[in-house]
Amino acid sequence: MKPLMSLISALLLVGCANRDIGVLTYKQAVMRYGPPDKERVIDGCRVAVWKQGTSTSSFGNAYGSTMYADHTTEIKQMILTFDQNGILRSVRK
Repeated sequence: MKPLMSLISALLLVGCANRDIGVLTYKQAVMRYGPPDKERVIDGCRVAVWKQGTSTSSFGNAYGSTMYADHTTEIKQMILTFDQNGILRSVRK
């Protein structure tokens, strides 16, 4: 159920961001999505990456034997590019 919720959440983020091209500022994006996971400036434009999803692992001991279970959930990312004035110009997923 969690992977499905993560996917729905990621799709909603991208859908909302597409409507904001030319309107949303970098500061508003940070207020809406939180601080980006990564960002850098390329040719004067700010490229920010937000990640959605989780990756988990578990380690346990059952009746004296060691068991290791690894569970990974796909991580989606949303890449927003802002122009030199801080206005959203493109959205990639």
